[in-house]
Amino acid sequence: MRALLATMIFCLALCTQNAPAEASWIIGEPGTPPTPVKALIKTPVRVLRDITAIYERVTQAALAAGVPLPIAHAVVRMESGYNPHARSSAGAIGVMQVLPRTARAMGENAYDVDGNLRAGMKYLRLALASSSDLCAAISAYEHGIYVRRPFCTAYGRKVLAMAR
Repeated sequence: MRALLATMIFCLALCTQNAPAEASWIIGEPGTPPTPVKALIKTPVRVLRDITAIYERVTQAALAAGVPLPIAHAVVRMESGYNPHARSSAGAIGVMQVLPRTARAMGENAYDVDGNLRAGMKYLRLALASSSDLCAAISAYEHGIYVRRPFCTAYGRKVLAMAR
């Protein structure tokens, strides 16, 4: 289903690039003006292809690590928005925003997209095992799994909301 949705978005973006001006409108609710399709799709097609490829890699890494797909995709959306080139001011890199030392601890290379995903999913699996409270476990992914008593944060609540 997710792959179908990604394909549909990709096709819609591709179709609107060459569509005549009069055909590139979406009719909204009755009484509202039509919305230009190009206003709805702000992401270039090249980037959509990359996102679709990253989406599939996230799915594969989550399945391999035993992480629930909705949570895995919600964490990736929250951390990097599927951007493999994302970097944080704290030094976290890649799709999963993993610190290089954390990736090394997981036996992976944080600078490789697949290694970054494997390291992040292994760490997320450890975080999910660290608490019976799902929100606290997801929050542990952000602030560290070695906290004495895991607690729920705004980050955990946002990820849970995205996963639903």
